[in-house]
Amino acid sequence: MITKILSYAASLEDLLSDKLNEIGFTAETVDYNRALLPQLKDADVIVNGLGTVDKSIIDACPKLKLVHAHAGELLFYSMKFMINRNSCLSN
Repeated sequence: MITKILSYAASLEDLLSDKLNEIGFTAETVDYNRALLPQLKDADVIVNGLGTVDKSIIDACPKLKLVHAHAGELLFYSMKFMINRNSCLSN
């Protein structure tokens, strides 16, 4: 399972990576100095701490099964796109 972190917050990256490592998973943090969509294309899970995960991001990630957002309003914006793919949203 490939987890991608969208966040500038180093503390979130460290905390999430530590917790995932405890249960045998890893996460990769997106490099904002490079194009975003090519880095996300193989993601199964996106942990979003920034802005909206919109249709363009969801469409660029054919394996995407879960988007975890840190703000409820982000979920409602993306919900219709995720439901059409039988994928999940989490807050």
